[in-house]
Amino acid sequence: MASRTRCPLLRYLCGDLRTAAGRGQRSAPGYGEAVADVAVTQPGVPVTESPSPAGDQCADGSSVTVLVRYFAAARAAAGSDEEPVTVESPATVASVIDSITARHGDALARVLARCSYLLGATAVHELSTPVRAGDQLDVLPPFAGG
Repeated sequence: MASRTRCPLLRYLCGDLRTAAGRGQRSAPGYGEAVADVAVTQPGVPVTESPSPAGDQCADGSSVTVLVRYFAAARAAAGSDEEPVTVESPATVASVIDSITARHGDALARVLARCSYLLGATAVHELSTPVRAGDQLDVLPPFAGG
């Protein structure tokens, strides 16, 4: 039996997925992300599927644009809620992080050193995870609560 997360930020990001699915909704309440796109994994179990569909890279293969969303301390350090970031192909989570660090400087770099990331709705366990055009990367600093 899956337990409900006590983490307020994750509840906000993903909504109460069991409730949404139980009512037959296609999205989490008040959030708008597709329930079917959320990957749930056990701690320590590697995710073997790519979090985004294949073939989304630019036709010329030269660059990829992803939407980076910042939360809490990362939002304060970046000075915005979200921004499109374009990096050269082949793009990875690490190359996106390098780009936003160069763009926003040391204040964001200090926060990013402690962050975790979601690519789409899947937790990123390796910074070498590939990103594709149109992906969404959420930057989640540590927080207290629950």
